[in-house]
Amino acid sequence: MLASMAVLPICLLGNPVLRSKASEVSIFDESRKTLYRQMLETMRRADGIGIAAQQVAWTERVFLIDLGAASTRSDLVASCRFDGQLVSPKSLMPLVFINPVITEFSEKRAAMLDGCLSISKLFGSVERALAVSIRFWDPEGKEHTLSCERLFAECVQHEFEHLDGILWIDHLDAAARARLRPRLEAIERRGRQQKISSPLALP
Repeated sequence: MLASMAVLPICLLGNPVLRSKASEVSIFDESRKTLYRQMLETMRRADGIGIAAQQVAWTERVFLIDLGAASTRSDLVASCRFDGQLVSPKSLMPLVFINPVITEFSEKRAAMLDGCLSISKLFGSVERALAVSIRFWDPEGKEHTLSCERLFAECVQHEFEHLDGILWIDHLDAAARARLRPRLEAIERRGRQQKISSPLALP
């Protein structure tokens, strides 16, 4: 279990780091474990269920998910498959995904309400695969596989896209984007003014 740590500043829409493509993690060390704990605390304090490295100005391929607070939602299915075993999603939380690769998307898709800590208090409907399978590594450098559905799968896809500089608003059609434009532009102005340094010096 990851313990509580200091809260990091969250990069807002308009901050260029959110549009950067992350590089793979090649080092599994204590400084990164500390950063994962800081990311978790930052996400929880902001009432989020997922956070990606770019959102704290760090450009490595890492994201965290913690669906503990969403465990009573009807769109969180009762089980998922982790390393080939059926388990409760809640039993896995929080989960750190390092160098993730989505290996399969279901053909069936569904629209779900999406939002982001970097685009605070704005939400919209985004269609994504209803189920995904993903391969990733944990903070100890151990490889895992996960197959999940509905909210869990939506969250995985949302956070995975962050690592390639893609935001949920990029999926909106022109009309939906236009309705949100004034509020998006206000957040972008704040994001462009941010000066947030990476919490980890990369080699």
